[in-house]
Amino acid sequence: PRTDTGVAGGVGGAGGAGGCCAQARTEAAGAGPMCGRGVWVGGLAVAFREPHNWRPAERQPLEALAALAAQAIARVRAVDAERISLQAARGMSEALQRSLLTEPPATEGLEIAVRYRPAAQEAQVGGDWHDAFVTPDCGLTLVIGDVAGHDRQAAAAMATMRNLLRATAYAVGEPPAAVLMALERAMHGLEVEALATVLLATVEQTEALTEQGLVRVRWSNAG
Repeated sequence: PRTDTGVAGGVGGAGGAGGCCAQARTEAAGAGPMCGRGVWVGGLAVAFREPHNWRPAERQPLEALAALAAQAIARVRAVDAERISLQAARGMSEALQRSLLTEPPATEGLEIAVRYRPAAQEAQVGGDWHDAFVTPDCGLTLVIGDVAGHDRQAAAAMATMRNLLRATAYAVGEPPAAVLMALERAMHGLEVEALATVLLATVEQTEALTEQGLVRVRWSNAG
């Protein structure tokens, strides 16, 4: 049979429409390029089982449909690219937060377990932290803190305060309340402008307490 094939919108944007129509054993087809935001994303083809002569009035609906399909594909690609970008930002935020923290130490007679969920919404970095370390008197110090804010400034202040508290508790060797007071003085003297809440606890295991099967915990909170 005679084949009458018309092309709408030019053959250049049709991609492999001709081959697809031939495999489908159609008698006539029209194809138009799909361009979204100036980028070619594919081609849209309309095929007929019977021979068909294309009229100029039929070109416009096909071109309009191709343009709408291209816009929809472009929007889907943009949403997908944004999702991938946000996932990468969240991954970077979580990696940054976890890099500022340390693994809990191994202590005799005690097991320390940590569950930390970073505030990695979009590209935000939180000011929460946890810490555990052993002081020179072999006592165990536990810390849970939260610096106000969810940005890079909060993360930087958290790292500074965490290190200050570690050094203060290690050097002072006093009960938790005295350590927090010393931390406050150090922050004021070093002009560390940050607002935070902190819970500080010490776990003491002396020989006398161990013989009685006891552990002494002292704690203090501030903020």
